[in-house]
Amino acid sequence: MGQDPQQELKDLTTVHGFYLELLESNLGHAVPVPEDIKPATSTAEDAAALVQNFKLWLDVLDLALTPPLVRDALKSLPGFETAHALLRYFITKASQRSGDRDKTDCIITYLFRTPAADKAAAWQRPEVDSSYAFISQSSLAFEGELYRALSEVPCESMPPEHVTLLQEFEYLYQELEEFRHFDQIIDSGIVQRVRELTDFPALGLDERHHVLAVSE
Repeated sequence: MGQDPQQELKDLTTVHGFYLELLESNLGHAVPVPEDIKPATSTAEDAAALVQNFKLWLDVLDLALTPPLVRDALKSLPGFETAHALLRYFITKASQRSGDRDKTDCIITYLFRTPAADKAAAWQRPEVDSSYAFISQSSLAFEGELYRALSEVPCESMPPEHVTLLQEFEYLYQELEEFRHFDQIIDSGIVQRVRELTDFPALGLDERHHVLAVSE
């Protein structure tokens, strides 16, 4: 079962408002909006008809916005409504474009680093001397928060081959603990190896939040 059309349209409207404000702020002028992009309406039939129009238009706007712009704009937003709407938008979109994947990472990173006041003790940003067990616990706690944010967005279970993929991060972390200088990290090629793992075409939400916790 997919998202409720009215809820999905509400999310897309929130994302659209965020995108327009960000673009207009950087351009210094208004952005023309197609006539078939209308405010959210009250009936399910109207919502279902508008969802596709919004998705096509937002796909165009995504090409105009870079991940750093989205990342920096999130820091100035009050509350988490927009961040959650953006997360649901990108997870539903399931785009393999590098820019979209990077924006998803920016959103997840923002949510990880700035938990709500009642979630502050649920997970913590790893420190230099944090154990892998601590990182895994924080990752699992954050996973639960992500699924609550996704609400009705369908998420497939992680296939067995991805479980094997995740196990490689413990060995990478053990290798990382041996480094004492930034140059050692660069020379080792570990950054590229992590990038290759996270760029796996079917990489899902489970892996991406785990990678986030390890790389923090």
